[in-house]
Amino acid sequence: MLPYFPASYPDELLYSLLARYHRHTCSVSPKGTLEDLFGSRNVRATVDLPGHLGALSRHVPPDRDLTPERLAAEFTLFPYYVAFQQPMVVTDVLAALIHGRADGIHLRLGIATTTVSAATALRYCPACHADTLTRWGERFWRRAHQLPGVLVCPDHGMPLADSSVVPVHGHQHEFVAADDRNCRSGSASPVWADDCNCQAILLDIARRSAALLNGRRWGMNPADLTARYRHALIDRRFASANGRVDQRHLHDVFATVFAPACSALPELEDTTWLASIVRKHRHAFHPLHHILFGMLLDRSDPAPKVAH
Repeated sequence: MLPYFPASYPDELLYSLLARYHRHTCSVSPKGTLEDLFGSRNVRATVDLPGHLGALSRHVPPDRDLTPERLAAEFTLFPYYVAFQQPMVVTDVLAALIHGRADGIHLRLGIATTTVSAATALRYCPACHADTLTRWGERFWRRAHQLPGVLVCPDHGMPLADSSVVPVHGHQHEFVAADDRNCRSGSASPVWADDCNCQAILLDIARRSAALLNGRRWGMNPADLTARYRHALIDRRFASANGRVDQRHLHDVFATVFAPACSALPELEDTTWLASIVRKHRHAFHPLHHILFGMLLDRSDPAPKVAH
């Protein structure tokens, strides 16, 4: 049992919490920190879906009340990735995070071959970092800033910046805390930062993505999700009354709705998933695709009700 473990901050990533433990204890050995936290020196410092949560929970002081389930739900990207998964997949993935190494976890989720790319460097919002330094006296990595497709802070709307910390390159067994050295300010703003229409789309994506992190109802029945989408398509005249989808119209409207943000988010250019997500769900889709589809529906006016 550890004699000390830091208190967590709002929306803090587990990677960040463990990095601050490493810094607070003045440890000079990343492997020694792994031994302290997990009872093993072979644990990888994973950002999104870390394993061995059961072992970590057993080492943390009981007064922190950090059960394996709470660690997964409140400190990792687990709620985001399982929001639209089948219940049996949710159970399987959670068990892997608690009891295993979580190897191949994206394959279990069915999104290993997706065209959605995850950020390689840890990201931060300059405004958030200034606030946290004033309020708590130190910086930390936020979960919402590491989500795929999220380019702006959901709270400040400010473009996220890449830190110099790239966990998969040379830091696989080391938790690196956020500080002034690896989060240097002064980088140029992206060209899309002054485009209000682009910013509005990116902020909507960021807020919807962050909302999934705080969701407590994980998993969906594929048949229920298919039915929900079909009704929405019919209601907005993307599909006929019997459910036949006008794919050309659907793709044209998608291109029009998201045109302002295509230069900022390359994933908007690839719409190969769009034709499949409106059919019977025989495989999983990346959460970002569900988010984009939801935005498309919300930005399309429902057909007017016919008075009888």
